[in-house]
Amino acid sequence: MNTTIATGWWRRNAGWLAGTLVLGALALWLPYWQARQRDLDLHPDIPVTAKPGQWARFAGARWRLVSAEVVEPGDRRLRGWLRKDAVVLLLRYEVVRAAGTDAALFETCRGAVTDAAGRRWEAGPNALPRLAGPRLPSGCGHGLDANGDQVTIAPGQPLLFQHAFVLPRAQDVHGLHARIELSPLAGVAGRHLDVPL
Repeated sequence: MNTTIATGWWRRNAGWLAGTLVLGALALWLPYWQARQRDLDLHPDIPVTAKPGQWARFAGARWRLVSAEVVEPGDRRLRGWLRKDAVVLLLRYEVVRAAGTDAALFETCRGAVTDAAGRRWEAGPNALPRLAGPRLPSGCGHGLDANGDQVTIAPGQPLLFQHAFVLPRAQDVHGLHARIELSPLAGVAGRHLDVPL
């Protein structure tokens, strides 16, 4: 008689039990999914790969890495102190904004360089000395040109800008990847522009 009562209870409550399993699964999965989306917004990990010197479409614009140059500590272009065990990596990009893309989204861009071991260097660190020579904007959407005039990104017009990094001298530049990341408001959904050097 106890077996019949237990079996009857399972049958009577099968819908509730199935619902409990579904809600339990959602209670475990939804917070993970939300945290994953938030993490992708802050730390994009889906690359949009481009080759150096070639155009790539990303975030409503065309992007191109024009040049990569290493500046040694004794170089005359450095107007300030740089550690002897460091070098400056200059990356020059060109971006052409498509018509209809909001120019304010490009104000949030940030540059980085990563290696295969996962190390990351941000553009324009505090240890970066002033640089002499032609001045280029350091932002993707605006900046000052060589004459000190304000330059903003216009639809269909190329904007040349530069990111500078301080790297260890022993770091091989050819194994690095240049990254351009935009704000989550840009609608890039966890993607970043990745250019192997």
